[in-house]
Amino acid sequence: GESTAQYSARMAAESAAGGASLVGIAAVVLGILAITGIHPVMLVLVALLCLGGAMLVAGAAISARMISALR
Repeated sequence: GESTAQYSARMAAESAAGGASLVGIAAVVLGILAITGIHPVMLVLVALLCLGGAMLVAGAAISARMISALR
């Protein structure tokens, strides 16, 4: 049953989910470091940039999965 496009979309969605959890952990670590006073503004900005990138990748993976499901 599963076509190559559907398999690829499913793998991309699973990978995006795993990557998002790693980015979430990294953002928490950066936030803790920022609280301790180590370049707080820069660390918070980097954490937000990472979270935004993870959201972009996750959204693209979910969109690819939805498109492959509709075909």
